Amino acid sequence: MHVANAHDGTVGDALRPPAALRVPVRDSKRPEGPAVVFGASAWAAFLSGVR
Repeated sequence: MHVANAHDGTVGDALRPPAALRVPVRDSKRPEGPAVVFGASAWAAFLSGVR
């Protein structure tokens, strides 16, 4: 995942996931449990909604 900073000129797109990214999300109370895996476009859509 690209984390931007003021020096590389990408501040407006601070969390840009790479195209092949798969993001597993687990219940923090059961970290050994199953994960829901999101692809790059779904994760990017989620991040856009959070902003």
